Amino acid sequence: MDVLAAIEAFVRAVDTGSMAAAGRRLGVTSTQIGNRLTALESRVHAKLLVRSTRRLDLTPFGRDYLARCREILDRLAEADLMAEARQAEPRGHLRLTAPVIFGSEILLPGLAAYLEGHPHVNVDVDLTDTIVDIDAGGFDAAIRLGKPTTGDFVARPLKPYGLMICAAPSYIDRKGAPTTPSELSGHDCLLYGSSGKVEDREIWQLLGPEGPVAVEVKGRLRAFGAQGLRRAANAGIGIALLPDVIAEADVAAGLLRPLMATYRPADRPLNILFRRERHMSRLFRSLLDHILQAHGRPAAPTPLVKENGTAR
Repeated sequence: MDVLAAIEAFVRAVDTGSMAAAGRRLGVTSTQIGNRLTALESRVHAKLLVRSTRRLDLTPFGRDYLARCREILDRLAEADLMAEARQAEPRGHLRLTAPVIFGSEILLPGLAAYLEGHPHVNVDVDLTDTIVDIDAGGFDAAIRLGKPTTGDFVARPLKPYGLMICAAPSYIDRKGAPTTPSELSGHDCLLYGSSGKVEDREIWQLLGPEGPVAVEVKGRLRAFGAQGLRRAANAGIGIALLPDVIAEADVAAGLLRPLMATYRPADRPLNILFRRERHMSRLFRSLLDHILQAHGRPAAPTPLVKENGTAR
């Protein structure tokens, strides 16, 4: 039995909450994870986990044994970092997850310089507007929209994500252009969200001369994805709240017009999340430094918890 592989399977199964997720993290099948756990329990002559179809629960002995196993893996990570520090250049594979628009329009084009300067590093970027589990997905870091809270991850702030209220000239010719938040209630607005939502309205957060304003808007079309809303706005279906990075090009081309000049949408916070121990790796640090230099803003690191939901 490979004792180290069995210990890592045990720790990752606890961290991710399932053998399937642990297998994805380690690049093996859930059956292999189960076999390693069984072998480890045979080695220590004790039950470590109570397994069911939905969850894994630590036994009292398993909880104590887990702490010792974490110490072993931490020491191994320290040894790997010492070896890595002797290398002239970072080498290895990194995995990130990021929102679709930020990732495709801002992050990926900016990685050209990083990859050119780090020829021995490979980077996988998963672009999704769904919040994924960082540990279960095997990600080194995640770029997330939304305000950070306290918890298990470190959050480093990036430049805020700007938004624009806009509509196609054809819509404005047909329905007119609102100039105040209250006038939005009489317009067809394009709503953001998954197909599972049935509401025909949502709240837009704006900043005006009097300060913050929360306005309820309604519409008949909802789409999960800013590019879809952009195309719907281009077609004149309604008023959209779009990321600046894609709306500005359409405004310049005459496909969209910005609305309500004295009321701008509140910027959305943007952060990169990672576990504190990742920060110690020279490999990860090389990419983190690049992202912060290109897209960051000065601020103290803030711990952050796992999140569930979606991000625009």
